[in-house]
Amino acid sequence: MRCGTSNITVSRRQFENKVPEKQKLFQEDNGIPVHLKDGVADALLYRATMMLTLWLLFPRSKIDFSSSQQAVGSVSFSSLWTSN
Repeated sequence: MRCGTSNITVSRRQFENKVPEKQKLFQEDNGIPVHLKDGVADALLYRATMMLTLWLLFPRSKIDFSSSQQAVGSVSFSSLWTSN
């Protein structure tokens, strides 16, 4: 008596080899930086990375405009360094 045997068929997906196409795209001398050559997705990823980097390096400062002794729109530098 056989217990737990079954016939399993494995179907393989046939993927198209896109390496030669990508090599041709990236080796083309068209003045576009290599990190942007793959299109819109690369450009969006690059911009999002740059925005996140700048946001982490230069966070928005807290500016107090409520002081009546200062001219309108002036920045109190002491308020930039104090935390509330």
